[in-house]
Amino acid sequence: MSVATIKETARQTILPGHQHVINQIIKLKSNNKLPHAILIELKTQVDCSEFGFYLVQSLLCQSENNVACGICSNCTLMQSNNYPDFTYTTLVEDEKTHKMSKFIKVEQIRRLIHQISLTDNQGY
Repeated sequence: MSVATIKETARQTILPGHQHVINQIIKLKSNNKLPHAILIELKTQVDCSEFGFYLVQSLLCQSENNVACGICSNCTLMQSNNYPDFTYTTLVEDEKTHKMSKFIKVEQIRRLIHQISLTDNQGY
């Protein structure tokens, strides 16, 4: 994927009205006041996934411009869904009703607790 393609994807990923959220989080990072977790709630699953991944990649990016470069090792790991210290949890389809659940399931939280209890790999 070329840098131009990545920048275009990033531009399209930032949904209208969300740039201020990214700016606030980047400011927290630069002031060393970034929280240990960020809860993002958007209207659609697609919006949340794209925005969340872009935000995380921007925070983990090793470039100096606070935008996901798509070239550094952290960006490459995020793009391939192989960043070892990143865990994504979302709503899932209910097995009985086949509708999107309104809540994160207990089993998902158990897996999340197990995952975050493991030693970090990257140390960020």
